[in-house]
Amino acid sequence: MRVHIDKDWTFIEAAKASWTYRGGGIQGAGWRLGVLRAWGCAVGKKRALQEFDKAVEEYGIEEITKALNIAPSSIKKLRKFYSNLPSETIEVLRVLKATIKLDSPVDLEEDRQYEFKQVKGNNPVDSIKNTADEYAVAYLNSEGGSVLWGIRDSNRTVCGVKLNYQERDKLRREISQKLAVIQPAIDPTAYRIELHKVCDQKNEFIDDLYLIEMTVPASNSSRLHFTGGNETFVKVDGAKKKLTGPEIQDWIIRRLDINKEELQNQILILLRSWNAN
Repeated sequence: MRVHIDKDWTFIEAAKASWTYRGGGIQGAGWRLGVLRAWGCAVGKKRALQEFDKAVEEYGIEEITKALNIAPSSIKKLRKFYSNLPSETIEVLRVLKATIKLDSPVDLEEDRQYEFKQVKGNNPVDSIKNTADEYAVAYLNSEGGSVLWGIRDSNRTVCGVKLNYQERDKLRREISQKLAVIQPAIDPTAYRIELHKVCDQKNEFIDDLYLIEMTVPASNSSRLHFTGGNETFVKVDGAKKKLTGPEIQDWIIRRLDINKEELQNQILILLRSWNAN
């Protein structure tokens, strides 16, 4: 049984679509939550939260839980799931799979969400590993996104990274080790490392030539993330920026203001829900 997610759905429309499976119990609830999570991933953090909060304000949590036959605790966890999504939907894989050809441009441009890096030198594993944690921290402290090694940032063309089997295995392990010492710690399942094979102009795979993609979500923490070397970064258009003392202070103040506003909105929604009941 499948549900084709429509990005134009509201939360309520997605909830109605989740009833394509009308079974009860844990299996039915799990199916409906799965559909709602998939919808959230499709529309992104901002809109998922807006639609969810709008539905709660209009119908109340109790009515939503009854309509979906889902426990209130699961609905609360669903909102937390939405809050942990990237600020914008990340569709790198969909775009890249049709365009990873050597010396051909990709259908993406560098901005705060995407960054391209050409890997030079005789040790590509170290070149990537040495900056992976900096990019991860930058994305965690910003809006989430992907860094793509194997694309020339000057003209967006694919150059690839030459990696044999041992190097690919080592790269995955060493990136994971670098990200494991980020503080505050992040869930290791929160980020993704993908190695995409590069094709020639005849659409035939080139041996051991890859485009490496690391995708990291935005953090919902009010605390700054730091590398194992106690450095912190944010993502700006087409680059990462190391923060200095005054900039760190400004980031914390702005993040606290945002979280305060979101908390006030949640309290208001809950009060309206209680008054309605």
